[in-house]
Amino acid sequence: MRPVFRNIIFTGFATAFLVGAPLVVLYTAGYRYNTVNGHIVRTGVLTVSSLPRGASVLIPNYSQDKKTPAIFSRIMPGNYALTLNREAYHDWQANVTVESGRTTALGEILLFHDLAPTLVAAKDLSDTTPSPDGTLLVGLVRGASAAAVWVMDLTDATSTMITEYPAKPSDALQLSWSQGGSLITLANKTSGVSNIFTLNGAPVNDPVTAEASPFLLVKNNQAVELHDAREAAQPLIGFLPLADYTVAEVDNNQVVLLGSDRSIYLVDVTAKNPILLSAKGTIYDFAPTVGLFAWSDGIEIHTFDLASQQQTFITRQSKAIISVAWHASGRALIVSTNDDVRAFELSERKIVTSLLADATIFSFWLNAARDTGYFYGEYQGTRGVFTLPITK
Repeated sequence: MRPVFRNIIFTGFATAFLVGAPLVVLYTAGYRYNTVNGHIVRTGVLTVSSLPRGASVLIPNYSQDKKTPAIFSRIMPGNYALTLNREAYHDWQANVTVESGRTTALGEILLFHDLAPTLVAAKDLSDTTPSPDGTLLVGLVRGASAAAVWVMDLTDATSTMITEYPAKPSDALQLSWSQGGSLITLANKTSGVSNIFTLNGAPVNDPVTAEASPFLLVKNNQAVELHDAREAAQPLIGFLPLADYTVAEVDNNQVVLLGSDRSIYLVDVTAKNPILLSAKGTIYDFAPTVGLFAWSDGIEIHTFDLASQQQTFITRQSKAIISVAWHASGRALIVSTNDDVRAFELSERKIVTSLLADATIFSFWLNAARDTGYFYGEYQGTRGVFTLPITK
C-alpha cells in the first residue's frame, strides 16, 4: 500500500477516534441531541413507586412497559403527562417535570380502589351516626308516636332495637355517641329534652359517673375552665369562651372539644400554650398517629399539622360536606358529601380521585385501619350499610 493511502487511513481513524470518543463519553453520561431546540442536553432520571406495587407506568413517547417500582434513566428534560394504571384501581395521572441532570422521584403514589360498594346489612334507618371506633352504627326507626333506637353491629351485620321513646313525627331528633363510645344520647331539638342510655338501652342519669371524662369543664361568669381530671388536684389547663362544650375525643395529652357555638378546639395539656387550634366547624377528624387534624364547616376543608403547627386550606366545595377522614398514610383526605366520595391527595399535585358518585350517602366513615370506607345510604335501590374499599 502506498504511503499516501496509509496516511489517509490513519488520519481517518484518528479523526474518527478524536470525534467519536467524546461523543461516546457524552452519550454514556446521558447527553442527547434535543430535536426540539437543536441543542445537546443532559437527560434526567425519573423514579416511580406506588402503593400497591405493580402499576404500569405510561409516559408519552417512551414505549418501555415498566411497572412500579420503575426507573427511567434516560428521559429528555421536559414536562410529561404521566399515567399509572393497575387493574381494579383508579388511574393516577399527573404532569411531571423532568430536569436536566437531576433525578425526579415520585415515591409511594397512592392508588385508590375502583371497586363497587358491597352491602353489609340492609336496614331502613334515619339519623345514623357511627360509634367512635366505627364498629357500631346507631339509628332511628320513626313511627307515628315513637322513635325506636337501633344499634347495628358491623362486625357480624346484626341489628338490635335497644330502646324506644315517645316522639312526634315533627320532632327534630338527633343521636350522638359519648367520647368513649359506651353511651348514646337522643336529643329532641324541638322539646329541648335529651335522654342518655347505655348500649343495652338502660337509662343513665349521671353520664359523668357512667363514663368519666379525663377532663373537666367548669363554667363561670366569664369563661369555661378546662381542668385535668386525671390528677387529684385537677389543675387548670386553660380558659375557653362561654359556651357548652363536649369532650369529643382524647388521645393521651391531646383533647378535642366541640362547642355549642359551632367551635372546635384542639388542646395539648402539656404544651406551654395548650390551645393548639381554635376553629369554626362541626366536622373533624383527628389522626394522632400521624399528627394531623382536619376540620370542615360543611363548605371549606382545612388541616392542621401538629409537628409544624401549620394550618392549610385544602378546598372549598359547592356541595355540603358531611365527613372528612384521614387516610392511614396521612397523605390523603377522604371527603364525603350526600352523593359522592372523593380522595384528596395532599401533595404538591393536589390530585382528586372520585371514589363513588352514584349513591345516596347519609353518613360515611373509615374503619380503624383507615383503608376501608363504610357508608349508610342507598345504592342500586337498596338502603343499608355498605363497605367501600379505599386502598390496599
